[in-house]
Amino acid sequence: MKNTFEKKGYKEKFKPYYDLSISPGHVHKSKDEHKRAIFVLSSTLSAVVAEENEVYQAAKIRDVRGQNKVE
Repeated sequence: MKNTFEKKGYKEKFKPYYDLSISPGHVHKSKDEHKRAIFVLSSTLSAVVAEENEVYQAAKIRDVRGQNKVE
């Protein structure tokens, strides 16, 4: 999901995750560091999904309003 949203232009939103300098392959990091990374990543994903939903809902409302115009 992170990669998909980054391709859609949300890469900057994931900066807090990248600042942790940890990924699933970092087996030398502590369990607490991995938990923190997962928390930061999931929080960011939730925020991006909410933002995407707002954009989608706004577009949907515009479409409905455009269809209801009387010519």
